[in-house]
Amino acid sequence: MRIPSLPFAVPFAAALSAMLALPAAGPAAAEAEAALFPIGYLEITGDHRYQDKRAYARIRIKPHHRPFPGALLALRDSRVLGRAVKVRFSLEKAEAADAAGLVREVSRLHGEKGVRFFLIDAAAEVLGAVAKATAGLDLLLLNVSAPDDALRGARCRGNLMHVIPSRAMLTDAMAQYLVARNWRDVLLLKGPLPADAALARAFQASARRFGVRVIANRDFVPGND
Repeated sequence: MRIPSLPFAVPFAAALSAMLALPAAGPAAAEAEAALFPIGYLEITGDHRYQDKRAYARIRIKPHHRPFPGALLALRDSRVLGRAVKVRFSLEKAEAADAAGLVREVSRLHGEKGVRFFLIDAAAEVLGAVAKATAGLDLLLLNVSAPDDALRGARCRGNLMHVIPSRAMLTDAMAQYLVARNWRDVLLLKGPLPADAALARAFQASARRFGVRVIANRDFVPGND
């Protein structure tokens, strides 16, 4: 894939050397000289993946936190590196109700603020649509929350990179752990959701790859038992 050119692409080793060689100027002076490097952050309004679902005794059964606080933490952590390479990173957050809305936000931030790198918190079908619609622009999309294997395979696109492990990566790790523990015979329980079926398929492929035997494959419906 072609990665858009980075105006401040500095290897980490060189960045560390630059930090050691910085003059004794204060942080304010360093930030005043720094070039702005805006990063887009896009999400879907009311994303169903983050709906608060609870089971018996009000036990929360589904992750409900969006990854945006992690992006803010990374932005704070980048300040020292930014001072070293004279770059000031910023987050430009936007949201929309669907893929078409996100495409409009990408075009707006790209045209008005020069944003060329976008973190996108959205499901696979939305990501694929946004990547397809923006393929002709000089920018890069980063998937931060969709684990779907198809995004790395049949629906792979040159302007989309991934910072979250795929289901296949996760199930490969599980299969290798089972082999390391010599637990090679397993019962596979599959939930009722499409994501459950996708995870089961990924694990079955990992099991074949690493020599784990799935002795039975059963449907499982979550309940209070």
